Formats: sequence, structure tokens, C-alpha cells
Amino acid sequence: MNPKVDAISASVGVGLSILLWFLIPSQVMKSPMVSGMGPEYFPYTMTIALGIFSLILLIRSSLLWLKKLRKGENLRPVVLFPNLRRFLFMLVNFFLYYLLMGIIGFELSTFLFLVIGAIFLGARKWWQIALFAMILDLSVAYSFIWVLGVVLP
Repeated sequence: MNPKVDAISASVGVGLSILLWFLIPSQVMKSPMVSGMGPEYFPYTMTIALGIFSLILLIRSSLLWLKKLRKGENLRPVVLFPNLRRFLFMLVNFFLYYLLMGIIGFELSTFLFLVIGAIFLGARKWWQIALFAMILDLSVAYSFIWVLGVVLP
């Protein structure tokens, strides 16, 4: 845990939440037939959560950084991507997930994405990987289809 890296990540999160806050109205069409929570409710809620958690991380990392400076500790240099190979693999895995979603559907592509990612990141027990992927996949699908009423590919 490097306070400088946390501060950079938190600043990016705050900036992204501010950007998304202003982009949501142009991306989500308001429906005149919807009473109560409209289609912009979920994106705004996630944007607010991203902003709040990023601010908490920024405050926490700033306080930790000041505490380490007062103690006279040398702070490690900032290394933004210490595991560049893992990052690139997960980025390729995500793009394959995105491409496969339109071909084989949401549930199967999500299951494959989670299994491949878990195996690459170090999980070894196949039954734990399969159980985790199945539970997460079905809970996300249930949340979007039945709770939010979103049609998935």
C-alpha cells in the first residue's frame, strides 16, 4: 500500500465521477412514462458511490502520507503498474469478454471471463473457481434482468 499510488488512483476516481456526472444526462434518455426511479437512477447512484469512495481513499491516503512524512520515513517511489503483464492479460481478457458477449450471450461469456481471470490471477482449485464464477454470474444476471429490468445480450 503506497499512499502516493492511492492518492493518484483516488484523484482519477474523483475526476471520473465528475466527468460521468455530467455525461449521464446526454447518454440516458428520460422516459415520460416512468414514475419514481427513472432510467438515470442507477448510473447516478453508481457515480455518487464512485465519488464518495474515491474521496474516502484520497483523504485516507493523504493522512497516511502525512503521517509517514512526520515520522521521517522514506516513501517508496511511485510504480503505477508493478504487474504490467497481469494488467495487459486482464485487459485482453476483458476485450475478449466484450466481443464474445454478442456471440455467445451474457451468462456464458461472463462465466468464461471470471474463470479465465481467476485462473490467471492465481486461484488453483477448479471447483472454487467454478462455484465463484457461477454464483457471481447468476447473481449479476438476476440483478440486471429481474431487479433492474435490463435486457442483456
